[in-house]
Amino acid sequence: MNKKSMLNKLFILGIISLMILFLYACGSNSGSNGDEASNFPEDSIDIIVAFSAGGSNDSIARMLAESSEDIIGESIIVENQEGGSGSVGQSAGASADPDGYTLTLVTASIVSNPLFNDLPYTHESFEPVILINDDPQYLVINTDAPFDDMESFIAYAEENPGEVTIGVSGAQTTNAFASRELADELGLDIVTLPHDGTADSIVALQGNHIDAVVASYNEFQGQMQSGELTPILNFAGEERNPRTSDVPTALELGYDVDYSSWRGVAAPEGTDPEIIEYLHDSFKEAMETEEFKDSMENLGLDIDYASPEEFQKIIDLTYENYEQFAD
Repeated sequence: MNKKSMLNKLFILGIISLMILFLYACGSNSGSNGDEASNFPEDSIDIIVAFSAGGSNDSIARMLAESSEDIIGESIIVENQEGGSGSVGQSAGASADPDGYTLTLVTASIVSNPLFNDLPYTHESFEPVILINDDPQYLVINTDAPFDDMESFIAYAEENPGEVTIGVSGAQTTNAFASRELADELGLDIVTLPHDGTADSIVALQGNHIDAVVASYNEFQGQMQSGELTPILNFAGEERNPRTSDVPTALELGYDVDYSSWRGVAAPEGTDPEIIEYLHDSFKEAMETEEFKDSMENLGLDIDYASPEEFQKIIDLTYENYEQFAD
């Protein structure tokens, strides 16, 4: 073989080698995106809580994180980003990279906040992962009030139009909508009075500054057990809650009112379905541990599981329900 032929052969072999390397690189790069989901997680996971530390939302997130770390095999860090009635933390969660490493502890406020305010996200900016808790809302009164059940409460409100006040934790919250819809359903002239949180409204009730509050069980259980406060109506569903088996539901009494306060975990829109599935399965396993069950029970919180698909339906239904108050 002459020198010229040898050089041509080496040139061709060089070109072929470069093509093989190029194709291999392309194959490796295209496979890396698929491996991202299959290798998840490879680092710690953050759960944003859009409310202050110490409340029910914060407690649920921390209990879930603690029960999930051994299952997932990575640290789960709960980060409180409070402000704007939850909109600060929710905005951060919605705009995070959709890689599964930043999640948000979501409540019905991911629906109400953008519905009533100009915000850079909507409830559709989140991918539901799992529902954890769904607490019924109750109408609660002082034990020494001039009424002791719904019948006498209605009679009192009818005799004193415009004078009965129901305290709620803000103007655009689940319990505010429950109070307003109950008044509309019963045709009563009742004032729904927003406070800076349910705790403040309960203090006002105890001081006889208002006539009732709408609150979740865990928010008034201490005062109920001490005999100070009495729930007279459960706003959620047709079946009575075992914790308050003597309290009728609104639907049971024929009132077309159904409100509860749900909490769950969501990821940013666009998160890989395989990552959503992995997180769901891991959190579901954590929720079934005795550790998590006991922690929830000690706080007076019910465990209410729903899959991503079922959770999405709950969020959509919440939007349809709240939309009527946006007119």
